[in-house]
Amino acid sequence: MPNVVNCPSCERPLQVPPELHGRPLRCPACGQVFLLPPQQESLPDADAATEQKPPTGVPAAPDEEAVEAQLVDGDEAQDGLPEGEQESEVRTEDLVRQRVFGPAIMLVVIGTLGLALSLYLVSRCLRGDPPDPSDVDWLPEDSKQMMRQLAAGPFFVIWGSTLAALNFVSLLAARQMLYLRYWHFAVIGSILAIINGALNWCCVAGIVIGIWALLVLYHPTVRRTFE
Repeated sequence: MPNVVNCPSCERPLQVPPELHGRPLRCPACGQVFLLPPQQESLPDADAATEQKPPTGVPAAPDEEAVEAQLVDGDEAQDGLPEGEQESEVRTEDLVRQRVFGPAIMLVVIGTLGLALSLYLVSRCLRGDPPDPSDVDWLPEDSKQMMRQLAAGPFFVIWGSTLAALNFVSLLAARQMLYLRYWHFAVIGSILAIINGALNWCCVAGIVIGIWALLVLYHPTVRRTFE
């Protein structure tokens, strides 16, 4: 249920959903941009909010109906906030960038390696030179025979193309993660890195890296900064 607070400029009662506390907001009545701290206590209803005396020069409006506050994003939010709050937002974003840098870079590394290996596999199959399992000593003979049968058809081309697509999407998601953009896409890229690691033993490290990236992305501060 939305809380009701007063605009710090015109004292207009504003309805603020709980999830918007701590985000830059704009008063639709006067256009003032302000930041409502998450721990700030809101008045229980619009009648209680209007009981406060408005600042000098602003007409009192005891019967005025509360309106919904507007969420402000991007540079406009920074321009409307006081200088101290702008600096706090910048510090938070810098800390988040440092936190996501490690897993994002590792996703780029493992994605690049996986993409290169997948394209190499596809190119060999298209040239009529599919991988020969005979040199893999630890592989059972039945598995070697099955791989030879698969190599005779389009299986390895389809397999390699699928892995290449997974790695390419994971690479794009890691890039957006570095720029703190498209949180959901970054989550999808991390999951694809885990899937690729499970399907391709050459990129098994992607399982650990993908889980690491997901843990970082689901941190409340990181997720809020992306949004």
